[in-house]
Amino acid sequence: MIYDYYDVEAYERNSNDFFHKMEQYGPKNSFGDVYLSFLQLPEDIKSKFFKDYEIDRDAYLFFLVRFYALQSPMKRKSFLKHPYIQSITRDDSLNHFQTLLGEVDFQFWIQGFSDILKKSFQNLGYSSFLNSFHLFRDEYNGAYNGRCHESSIQFSGQNDVVTAFLHEPQANLRFLHSFVESDLKVFETTANIVMKKEDYYRLVKPEVITKIPGEELFDVWDSLFQQHPRLKKMNIKQLLTEYDEVKKNPETIKIKTYHNRK
Repeated sequence: MIYDYYDVEAYERNSNDFFHKMEQYGPKNSFGDVYLSFLQLPEDIKSKFFKDYEIDRDAYLFFLVRFYALQSPMKRKSFLKHPYIQSITRDDSLNHFQTLLGEVDFQFWIQGFSDILKKSFQNLGYSSFLNSFHLFRDEYNGAYNGRCHESSIQFSGQNDVVTAFLHEPQANLRFLHSFVESDLKVFETTANIVMKKEDYYRLVKPEVITKIPGEELFDVWDSLFQQHPRLKKMNIKQLLTEYDEVKKNPETIKIKTYHNRK
């Protein structure tokens, strides 16, 4: 089981405790950024109530990029006032973040309405135009936020679906997550972001559990699940994390129930 070396109860306990304390003692900010609130706490409050907590600077930088990407174009302008962001510049389709935490470049996979139409027509051999339009529109609008396993399979194409534990901005905590990976780039499907693979790995330091070719996943979905209908009840999270076991023992693998964890 994937959690044999990862303490979910400790994760939830520490995470919940942090957010509960921040509600009590953390200063508010216009971004709704709880990690910024923590960084802005007076030292006497930190030393008294938060002495066991700190921020992972790399993971926080990724959080800021992802947080920015999920906002509307108008809302993104306000990020220039974020105290940890020094500048946000754009060169063609490349966005450059200069921050007190470091620098990083990224692109939006879907750039706008014309890109939604273009990708919908390109996908006609696999799905109807209307279904494709809704699919790419939802990706552009951030509708897959919180649905990483589903969206990674949906948009994998000929790339790999990677499921791993990623670092949280709250240091020493990790969470289970899936993303799409090619040889050189990572597609963060929950926020419409494409980033150099080396930058993505530098910031969130994935502890990889499985790495599965996207086309193979679709074949398994079409063939294995047809041969073993009971597998259709399997949570996508279990399919991705226990992929080899699912293929090896489709008749006997126990279908697990997951709570609504991050």
